[in-house]
Amino acid sequence: MPAWAGCPEEVSCQTSAPLLGAVGLSLCSLGNRGQHNPYAVAEAFRWHRSLEATPSKAKAFYLVLAAVMVIGTMLCLLPLDPFKMLYWSAVLNGVAAAPVMVMLQPLSRSRAVMGQFDSPRGLQAVAWIATAAMCLAIAGLAASMFL
Repeated sequence: MPAWAGCPEEVSCQTSAPLLGAVGLSLCSLGNRGQHNPYAVAEAFRWHRSLEATPSKAKAFYLVLAAVMVIGTMLCLLPLDPFKMLYWSAVLNGVAAAPVMVMLQPLSRSRAVMGQFDSPRGLQAVAWIATAAMCLAIAGLAASMFL
């Protein structure tokens, strides 16, 4: 029996139920994932950013937050396999992590940046090994995709 079997006839549950579910899903996911992007954008542009602020005081932040919600809802409506989207987002995160790791290595040992908390040589070696492993994994992924 379909999920919309108990709906009244005047409500088109076949079309509205999936849409409402997609909107609800994007709103539910906003609490744990969707807030990262608006906060990052607001921080980069030095905008006022807080969910405790009213929309009139943090207009740009709430605009980005609304855009993230709309994009999340639109992604739910696309005829794509959500597991493939999750897989490829993890792959993209891994690919993006390697250059960030390369840039962080010199920063982590700089006294000008880290002060008294610069990393010891042993930790630097382990970090470079992890960075090399990430780069090799990306090279292996690229090779497997094109060979």
